[in-house]
Amino acid sequence: MNVSSQPPRCIVLDWGTTTFRALLVDAKGAVLDRIETPDGIQRVPKAEFEAVLTRNIAAWRAIYPALPIYAAGMITSRNGWIETNYVEAPAGAEALADALRKEKLADGGIIGFIPGLTDKSVEPFPDVMRGEETQLVGFGLDREMTVVLPGTHSKWARVGGGRIQRFHTFVTGEVFSVLSRHSFIAQLAKPQPTPSWGAFASGLNAARQRKQAAGLLSQLFSVRTGWLAGKLGAAETSDYLSGLLVGIEFCEAREMSWFEAGDRIGIVGAISWRKSTVAPRSLSGSLRILAPRMPPCEARLPSPRSRRGPVMEFDEAFEELPLIAILRGLRPEEAVDIATALFNAGLRILEVPLNSPSPLASIERIAAQFDEKMLIGAGTVLDAKAVAEVADAGARLIVSPNFETTVVRATKERGLVSIPGIATPSEAFAALGAGADALKLFPAEMIAPKVVRSIRAVLPKEARLIPVGGIAPETMPAYREAGADGFGIGSALFKPGMSLKEVAAAAAKFVELMRKVRARVGRKLKQC
Repeated sequence: MNVSSQPPRCIVLDWGTTTFRALLVDAKGAVLDRIETPDGIQRVPKAEFEAVLTRNIAAWRAIYPALPIYAAGMITSRNGWIETNYVEAPAGAEALADALRKEKLADGGIIGFIPGLTDKSVEPFPDVMRGEETQLVGFGLDREMTVVLPGTHSKWARVGGGRIQRFHTFVTGEVFSVLSRHSFIAQLAKPQPTPSWGAFASGLNAARQRKQAAGLLSQLFSVRTGWLAGKLGAAETSDYLSGLLVGIEFCEAREMSWFEAGDRIGIVGAISWRKSTVAPRSLSGSLRILAPRMPPCEARLPSPRSRRGPVMEFDEAFEELPLIAILRGLRPEEAVDIATALFNAGLRILEVPLNSPSPLASIERIAAQFDEKMLIGAGTVLDAKAVAEVADAGARLIVSPNFETTVVRATKERGLVSIPGIATPSEAFAALGAGADALKLFPAEMIAPKVVRSIRAVLPKEARLIPVGGIAPETMPAYREAGADGFGIGSALFKPGMSLKEVAAAAAKFVELMRKVRARVGRKLKQC
């Protein structure tokens, strides 16, 4: 918890479709503590929202039982806990506060649901937002200016005179996700360890130089033709697509009079300042960017690949390839090279066990190099103190050989991914109840596939079961067919003394086999 001279004033919830976030806030608006879990509204049955809230903030409530709670985001939608009416724009903080819907909790506390906002001037149908209106109030509504909230669904809003005047939605991030994963572009656009700002700039320039009649549909094919013409490498196509989509968003916004050349706009979002990477200045002649309440560093243009929470990163990476590389014995001087070999083979999740030489140094180096391109974790984490140490080093995944309640809770309090070790159904249910995101079935060489099948049968369908220990290519198919969701790969993938070539070859073998096993098991399930 952050140190503050001010006592906590309230608990603020940002409860969205895929993620639950809670902030402990003082009277000056400073965040004293935060919690993030994967309990988005799509995962929680409608009758269990209060139970999930109670469980997630239990530690805070034990100390501060009377703090009011304010909830924003999709939790106030028709698929959430309470559906609130939209306040019609233009509207300010007072109008939102007047429409606050308060409900009494079972413990006697009060929760206030913040309404969303609608702009009925948008055609052909009124536009809506839930959650972003709260961010805009925090940004400030007094200055006349355009504010952009980049994300899956980017929001462009005009604020001033103490009100949100109007807004419009651009589905830039979602289009990027769909195209880069499920279209002809997906064959080329593979994520890379670091962004190619040159390719991103080329995409921006293509958007700027398009003719008035040339829209998104005609521009998209340039991703492929640029590669065919030898102007883009296959590794650059993803960043070119990112730049193209962001550029078209800005061009459309300019054509819709959201800004003019030389205007200053605000950007509100989760921008990472750990690196000093600056985006190409391809739009620098069109606008000046204002990033409020940020360190003195130049703001980068929003990219659809902006930082997500660790749990969302894990969900996406595990869905893409459910393998976790366990690098026991890794040395700091070889950490980046080994991680690069694994990344190039297709792996996106790795852990450095704490009984390796200088593990924190290895984690720091890999995290600094790959940032959000890989989910970096620590293994053999045995106590809450170690959780804090590895989190400070840049780890976002905490793996343990055993289940320890304090470790899981400390992990979730920091918003990190928790994978404790279990060997029995009792341990599995206890770990899930404490907030674990997945279960490490350990040691797997002592747990036959038929036992895995029995454990899988009683676990919740969404619980991820990951055998670890003695996993080899020849044992994976049987475990997968028994219900394993993925695997942790150790010495068969990496052990001290292996060359980069050997690690790369082993990684390629595991990746190819995992994809074959996944496809085969998928076909069997369809036939059932």
